[in-house]
Amino acid sequence: MRILAYDYKFEAITTPMTNLKNMGTHDSLGLTITICTSMLRQHQESTVFHEIIESVNWQLGLGLSEQKILALEVGIYNTLHNAGVDLDPLMKELDRQSGRKE
Repeated sequence: MRILAYDYKFEAITTPMTNLKNMGTHDSLGLTITICTSMLRQHQESTVFHEIIESVNWQLGLGLSEQKILALEVGIYNTLHNAGVDLDPLMKELDRQSGRKE
């Protein structure tokens, strides 16, 4: 997925990372977004939004706190989800890796 000027790859994992309290990570040097795919679909989608915001924050040097990134994640995700926006295209690579059928 291209996020601003960088091509990120997604990595699906089925168990949470033990050193994190959340279910996803953003690696700005390795250009990788890792998402735990064993959680509910809505949580996966919301986590993808969170990691995209993390990437934009890093790329633009915004200096947003984790609390502000979380607030943006929740606000943007809920707005799009409640409006019925199809988020499947964002999940395509993770679905392929995790074996989820369309």
